[in-house]
Formats: sequence, structure tokens, C-alpha cells
Amino acid sequence: MSLSISQLYNYPIDPEHRDKLMILLNKFFRSIYNKDEICALLSKKLSDEDYLQMFKKRYKERIQIKNVAAVNYERGKKRLSQLKKLFRTLLLETPLNKILSSGGLYFDIGSGDGIITTTIGLGLGFPEERIVASDIKPIDDQNKCTFLLCDGEKLNVDDNTVSLLSLFQTFHHIKNPHKILSEIRRICRPYSILVVREQDVGAYDPQKKINRYLFGLEHEIYDTIIGDMSTEEFLKTYYADYYGINSLINLFNRYDFKLIGTDYNKKYNPTNNYYAVFRLIKAS
Repeated sequence: MSLSISQLYNYPIDPEHRDKLMILLNKFFRSIYNKDEICALLSKKLSDEDYLQMFKKRYKERIQIKNVAAVNYERGKKRLSQLKKLFRTLLLETPLNKILSSGGLYFDIGSGDGIITTTIGLGLGFPEERIVASDIKPIDDQNKCTFLLCDGEKLNVDDNTVSLLSLFQTFHHIKNPHKILSEIRRICRPYSILVVREQDVGAYDPQKKINRYLFGLEHEIYDTIIGDMSTEEFLKTYYADYYGINSLINLFNRYDFKLIGTDYNKKYNPTNNYYAVFRLIKAS
């Protein structure tokens, strides 16, 4: 039997699973429901589709910021703050100003509309002409940065041109990780920095099933409730192959990306998000 919101709340295998579900839902809906209201809804034992439709209707009615661009700008500012803290902690040998002065690009794979990319790039000090966003879907607004279409395997960037590259919640969507890692290695300069934000499928859940479900639920909320994607389109296009943190580190090591450090916030982190920062060790 497949998992559901109702199962995790009403018949949890482990009480921690109910807690993780509540933290996840509160993350998105605390401005439109209080905790007692969420609990009352979940006690009704509805289908996921019914729950998500109810959440979507209330969200669209109550939330004043209905513009996805505005939501992404706020997400970009939050992520920029996280990265600055991360860099101060981990990049002692390679200060950010050295990365900036190298003349290389900031390249973001899986950028969506590019707003988060632009917010981060400008906030870190990259000039507009050195900020590049890429995704499999075209965008209407260039958002002050260059945008490139990416098929998930080939990156249309010259060799040794990137000094900072990011993959935020993107790597698990890539169907051929070896091809994309080979491309990333090609376009990155020696000693460039790679920042990955992922979800650790192995943490706290040996069977991995519940973590995978919560990860997928988070994606569906972003795309169909905060975003404008239909449920049908989401189910048709959604692809994810999650990694445990150690498996991901080992995979990147095979392409000469050596781990500098990780930031793994285990508190109030129901989907096991973490940052991993790598340095590329290759000859010029």
C-alpha cells in the first residue's frame, strides 16, 4: 500500500513520522491554518488529493503574495543568507573574494525562473553578466542574468569558465548523474567551488519509504499549491532518485569534487535537507 498524509498522521509507524509530517505542513500553511485546525483536518482521513485541494483553495484565498516571483525572491534572500554563513564557516582556504576575483561565472543548474539565482549571484557580489541560470524549461523573464536551456545532460558553457556552481534541490531530478557530473567537471575551473543542497534519503529511515514520500509531498506542495502546476502535470513530469548523503559524496568524489564540509540542520528538518560544499581538484 502506498503512503498517504492520513496514514502518517492517523496510523504512524513511528511517532516521529507524524511529527515530521506536521512540521512540513506547518512550514507551508502556518499562515492560513493554526496547528489545531491542521490536526482536525488530518483526523478526517481524506485522500492526499482531497487534502491538497483543500490546502490550495485556502492558500489562494488567504495568501496576499500570490505572485510566484515574489515568493521565489524571498526564498532567494533566505538561501543567500544561508550560503554566506556557510561560506564563512567552510571556505577559510578559499575566501569568497578570491572566487569573485577569478573572473569566472556563477552557474546555477535547475534554476527555475532564475529569480533565486539572480538574488544569490548579486548578493554574493557577482556582476550580472557573470550570473548564469539554467533549467529544462524556458522562462519569460531573464531576471538580470543569462538563462540557458539544459536537457539534464549537456551544459552549453565553455570549458573552465565557472568558478562557483550550485545545484539546489536539483540533483535528485537528474536522470543521468554521470553525464551531468562529467559536464560539470568540464565547465568548472580548477579549485572552483560546488554547492549542493539535497535531501538525505537515508537519514532516520532505513527503509527510505517514508522519507521519499515526504520529499515528494514537499515538491507537490511547491509546484501545485505555491506554483501553478496542475496535479496531472506534476504527476506526469515528476522524477526523483534520492541519495543518502554518503552515497552522494562518494559519487561526486569520482569526478574529483572533494568535500570541504556539510551543514545538516537536524532540528525542525522533516525532509532532511543539507548543504554539501565541494572543491574541484583537477589540473589546469
